[in-house]
Amino acid sequence: MKVLLAFERELIPPTLHVNRPNDHIRFEESPFFVADQALPWPRVVGVPRRGAVSAFGMGGVNAHVILEEPPVVAGREQVPQESFVVRVSASGEEGVRRLAGGYARALSGVDVGGLGDFGFTANVGRASHRFRVAVSGVDGVGVVEGLSAVADGSRSVGRLVNAAPVSVFMFSGQGSQYAGMARGLYGVEPVF
Repeated sequence: MKVLLAFERELIPPTLHVNRPNDHIRFEESPFFVADQALPWPRVVGVPRRGAVSAFGMGGVNAHVILEEPPVVAGREQVPQESFVVRVSASGEEGVRRLAGGYARALSGVDVGGLGDFGFTANVGRASHRFRVAVSGVDGVGVVEGLSAVADGSRSVGRLVNAAPVSVFMFSGQGSQYAGMARGLYGVEPVF
């Protein structure tokens, strides 16, 4: 997220809490440095900016990814939406009603562009729980009215029944794993 925000804001953020770099790193002999303050990172036509992210796990699980900024698309028009859908989901009915009330307060006075972004985030960015409802409207007023109806109890909340259980097999990666550790489970459990 930090690299994506740096692309968007055209700014390299400062590295926090570095008072003195490691003496064994010879920065003066390399093109590298520690950014101790925010630095401009403007776009250069024809040369995409790239940022690297490294993660080093305790058990030796390491990851490195290089991100490249997306291309600028000229002349792209915003397609108007005919209606907006906001999904509200929680582990209980009261949770759905509280969340719908919070959404209604947050969306009061939001323009149509913000409504589309909000709906996308609510629909895609949040987990699906057993209790849920979807509210639609052609504008912010309609969506807020629907959310308010859910919040005050005048609109019912659905409940998912008989959902198939989901099994997940996880290994922590903290160094306790060994080759063949799940061989017995693999031999007797068809799903695994």
